[in-house]
Amino acid sequence: MCLGELGFGCYKKPLVSQLEKEIEKGKLIGCKQSLYDFWKPLAFEEDTPAYKKKTKEEPEDRTASVFFEVMAQGESASDGEYCEKWKEYLREEEKYQTELKKWKKQFDEKMLKWKEENLVRWERLKKSRKEMEKYAAKRAKMLKAKEKQKKKEEAKEKKKQKQK
Repeated sequence: MCLGELGFGCYKKPLVSQLEKEIEKGKLIGCKQSLYDFWKPLAFEEDTPAYKKKTKEEPEDRTASVFFEVMAQGESASDGEYCEKWKEYLREEEKYQTELKKWKKQFDEKMLKWKEENLVRWERLKKSRKEMEKYAAKRAKMLKAKEKQKKKEEAKEKKKQKQK
């Protein structure tokens, strides 16, 4: 398989396993025969004569790629060591994602609490505003009534003055 030739041999089995899962779920239609006749033997039967015949590959050909050597900054490492480094990276990534989920949950909880607190304040403000509007309407009505009463009294006064 090309992954092995390029020094990524540790990815062959996980890739083929994932392909098998996808085929079983029905997501990769028409690939089942290729998987079982070609890819699966290449990934899981590296020590068989059929594998050697298909790939013309020897076990020493499955060492880590020169790309990995550069990445290791001069350290000589086997395929397994790189896989371990990758697994370590994945573990660190999983820890980070777990922490991130925890922080998101805490943030969401704080925001929900803040929203609830402010919703209570908002409801109080709306209630106060309604009360103020009622008071203002009542006061305006009272002032109109007083104004009307004052006009009536002025009209009566005018009438009295005219009669005198």
